[in-house]
Amino acid sequence: MKPPTLGRVRIRTVEAGDLGQVLEINRKSFVLPYSFSIFREFFREHRYAFLVADLDGRVVGYSMSRVLRKLSLRGLSVRRIGHIMSIAVDPPYRRRGIGKQLLRESIEVLEENDAEEIRLEVRVTNRLAIKIYKSFGFKEERILPGYYSDGEDAILMVRRPTTE
Repeated sequence: MKPPTLGRVRIRTVEAGDLGQVLEINRKSFVLPYSFSIFREFFREHRYAFLVADLDGRVVGYSMSRVLRKLSLRGLSVRRIGHIMSIAVDPPYRRRGIGKQLLRESIEVLEENDAEEIRLEVRVTNRLAIKIYKSFGFKEERILPGYYSDGEDAILMVRRPTTE
């Protein structure tokens, strides 16, 4: 089957009418997809960092992120940690740079919202994603044993600001 031709993909903030398409992309992309309630919660609480890739009015990818506040061990300071929770592109539109566009825009949004570092988890078997994340400055921090509900380990990857 010939892949669809691409017009101009626009990355924008999610709208309520996009959630059905986002849920469908998530179901096609992951063995263990998120429930609709998780997408609805992100829409309500973290819409500023919930992005979609729009191609002529059709959602062909999404990225769900947020900035969390983390207290120091002594509770004396608060750090702002960006967390990229999920990125996915509809299968017919993969390998065209849409995922990279979503990742780039997600990083920008998190940094604009004062994230001091950005974290994400990725399956240890997802070599392509790991390679892409590394190309954006993420480094492997540690293995998270049995992170996924099917028992697979994850790699925690972290992107810290560069010191000049």
